[in-house]
Amino acid sequence: KFDGGSRGNSVGAAGAGWAIFNSNNEVIEKGCQYLGSNGITNNEAEYTALIMGLELALERKITHLHIYGDSELIVKQINKVNEVTHQLGAYNFKVKQLLTKFTKFTIKHVLRTENKLADQLANDAMNNHINEMNIPPKPQIDDINFCSLVLDEQGFTTAMRVISPIPTASENGDYDRTAKQCKEYVKQAIQDL
Repeated sequence: KFDGGSRGNSVGAAGAGWAIFNSNNEVIEKGCQYLGSNGITNNEAEYTALIMGLELALERKITHLHIYGDSELIVKQINKVNEVTHQLGAYNFKVKQLLTKFTKFTIKHVLRTENKLADQLANDAMNNHINEMNIPPKPQIDDINFCSLVLDEQGFTTAMRVISPIPTASENGDYDRTAKQCKEYVKQAIQDL
């Protein structure tokens, strides 16, 4: 289970909490992380909690995972029901990279009342600045990987032929279109098919 929060939605303290349960619903691992006091949104904190929980599960050599969170948006984005914004693209991309390392996983939305431990851990992190010296950096994503994310959202795979949505780099390293323009290009290309 995972939960994250940001007081004032990016103007106050932010924190992440996660817990891993065994098949008997006993806690086998749990953790929390203070994420700073400015600039982290609720959704970014939620994604960070999910990422840190997945990394811990991988360290424990867990191969099958049922994931529960009370953020309906995050669950829907991972399940490809909701589109991923550019702001959350790097987080979503990181989660999807981690999920490929599991043999099997599910991710489901639960009510906050069913996510009390992760919620408490996220609040503990915010209140007590847990692990303040090791605040993880925000994930980064370039335009090319964001375009890959958009293609995946739209049901394309790397084996499919796609009409050039990937931007080309100029000599100075800049791309000829932004991630937002790539996303619009893909949507238009799909409608034209």
